[in-house]
Amino acid sequence: MTDTQVQSAAEAQAADQQKLTLFEAVFEELPDIVLLKDAQGNFLLCNHALARLYNTTPEAMVGKHDGDFGVPKALADSYRANVLDIMARGEAQVVFEDSRNAATGEIRHYKSIKKPFKDANGNNQILVIAHDITDVVRAQQQVAISEQRLQEVMAATREGIWDWHVTSGRVEHNAQWFRILGFAEGEITSHVDAFSARIHPDDKPAVWQRLRHLLSSGEEFYRSEHRMFRKDGSIIWVLDRGRVAERNAQGEVVRVVGAYVDISERKHHEVALQQALAQANTSPRAG
Repeated sequence: MTDTQVQSAAEAQAADQQKLTLFEAVFEELPDIVLLKDAQGNFLLCNHALARLYNTTPEAMVGKHDGDFGVPKALADSYRANVLDIMARGEAQVVFEDSRNAATGEIRHYKSIKKPFKDANGNNQILVIAHDITDVVRAQQQVAISEQRLQEVMAATREGIWDWHVTSGRVEHNAQWFRILGFAEGEITSHVDAFSARIHPDDKPAVWQRLRHLLSSGEEFYRSEHRMFRKDGSIIWVLDRGRVAERNAQGEVVRVVGAYVDISERKHHEVALQQALAQANTSPRAG
C-alpha cells in the first residue's frame, strides 16, 4: 500500500470515527427515549433519557427488562407482549403508551415508533423511539375537563348555545338550544336561515337590524329580546346575546358565538304589572 493510500485510509478512518462520536453524542443527549431490544424483549442498549426515567444507567439496563426497574408487572408484561407481537408481524407501528418514573412514581405518556428488524445473524430485534407527550395529554385532559364543566354550567343555567360561522351561514347549537324550542337535537337544519324562520315576523326586522349592525359597526356584542315559535306553534320570549369571536385580516366578522334563554315567564309578569298599573291609573279614586 502506498503512502498516499495509507494516508487516505487514515483520513477515512478518522472521518468515520468523527461520525461515530457525533452519533454517540446525539444518541446520548437526545431528549427522546431510544432503545434496542432483543427477540425476548430484553434491553440490548438504551440512551440516557430512558436510564433517567428508570433511575439507573444505560449499562445497567443491558440484558434486563422493564420490570427490573420498578415498572408494575402488568405494564412491563404489556411492553414485552407488544414488542414481541410487532417483531412477529415484521411491520413498524406507532404505539401510544405510558411509563412510570422509577424515582417519583409519576406516570408519563409517550408516542412510540417501534421498528422491527433482524440482526446480522437473522435474530429478531426492535428499535423503539419514544417521544414524551405528557404535556400534550395533560393539556387535552384539562380541555376536556373544562369543556365538561362548561357543559354542566350551561345545563344548570338552561342556556341555549349557538356558534355562527357568518360566511357559510352555518350555526352549531348545543342540545339545550333545541330543547328550548321543543325540538330534538339536530332536528332543525344547522343554518342561520333555520334560526331566522323561528323568529316571530313582527320581531324579525329588528333582530336582523341588530345582527347586521353587529357585523358592520365594529362593535363586539349583540343583545335582543324577541319572540320565537316553538315546534308546537306556541310562542316564547327569549333573551338572545352574542359576541364576535373571530375576525379576518380585513377586520370582517367571521364567527359570532352566543346564548339564549327563555324569558317568557318574566315577560308575562311584566305584562301583568303593566296591566295592573294601567288599571290603577284609570280607576276612580275614593274620596
